[in-house]
Amino acid sequence: IGTPACARMALDLGGGRRAPGPIAVVRLLEDTPRLLVHGTEDGTVRQQDAERLVAAAPAGSRHLVIERAGHGEGHAVDPDAYEAAVSTLVRDAFSAARP
Repeated sequence: IGTPACARMALDLGGGRRAPGPIAVVRLLEDTPRLLVHGTEDGTVRQQDAERLVAAAPAGSRHLVIERAGHGEGHAVDPDAYEAAVSTLVRDAFSAARP
C-alpha cells in the first residue's frame, strides 16, 4: 500500500522516496503509541494491511476496528467507541509520562 500523502510524510520525516508507503511512515514516527482506526467496510485499506500497520507501530499502539465503517468513517459510525479509544490512549500516555 502507498499513497502520495504517505510519500510526502515520509520525506517530511526524513525518509527517502524509495520507501514512501504507510509502513515506512509509521516506522519513521517517534516511539509514541498511536491509535489506528479501521472500518470493516473500508474500501481503501484492506484489513490485512491495517494489521500490518498496527504491527509496525510502536509498542503500546492500539487498533480499533469499527463494524460497518468505511475509510475515515469510524467516528461517524460509532462515536462512543472512537472517543473512548482516543480518551484511553491519551490518558495512558499522560499517565506514562508522569514521574
